[in-house]
Amino acid sequence: MSSEAVAWALSTPIRYASAKFTLVVLAHECGPDLTCSATTVEALAEVTSTQRRNVQRRLAWLIAEGWLERHRVMGRCSAFILCDPRQASTGARFVVERQSAAMHNNSNSDSIAA
Repeated sequence: MSSEAVAWALSTPIRYASAKFTLVVLAHECGPDLTCSATTVEALAEVTSTQRRNVQRRLAWLIAEGWLERHRVMGRCSAFILCDPRQASTGARFVVERQSAAMHNNSNSDSIAA
């Protein structure tokens, strides 16, 4: 799932390099349920080689713009779900989920046809 999530994150029209990189890093950690592994701002700052406050601003921006949904896990850890605000009008909030479901349906129809 991680490669599809990363490809999706790279294809987003986010103009801010640091915000896009933060989204790509989170997408890389994304599991099959679209939840990015629980992490802290400090861990993201280390991985993205930026200051903690910068990560906080980028996460706040991504959440406000609809690219992420945050869920507190425990203490200072948060889990994130990838969202696509471009799909809001169609009612599909999680575009990666839609792509994954489409791929799953295609693989099922291939196996049925075989």
